[in-house]
Amino acid sequence: TGAQPLPANVGLTGSKAYYVSAKLKDWNEPKPYEFNSYVIRVVSFADLSSLPQNAIVKLIYRMPDHPTMGIEEVIAERQVDGSFFANLEYSMSGAWEIKVKIMIGDLNDEVVFNVDVKGL
Repeated sequence: TGAQPLPANVGLTGSKAYYVSAKLKDWNEPKPYEFNSYVIRVVSFADLSSLPQNAIVKLIYRMPDHPTMGIEEVIAERQVDGSFFANLEYSMSGAWEIKVKIMIGDLNDEVVFNVDVKGL
């Protein structure tokens, strides 16, 4: 049996150094015009350890189909358990891209998630 594919809300960063999961906290699907609370977990691919205390996790999100709408950025807040928390507010339904950027000193790594925000 080969390697199993990762779930849609789990990704491996570009350098293949970290696994990242981004999961909605309060409901199953993202909603437009409301705060969507995300819990982000990042662990080392090598030993599954959490990020060091000086790590910064930033979420950059946009609608690829509407490039003139702009890009939103949110710095995620570190939680006691080592996870990170961020609220994203989608301005409309449709296909969105969330880039989770990890910064530790000179290291910059990222993973991109595609999200389908359904209308009301």
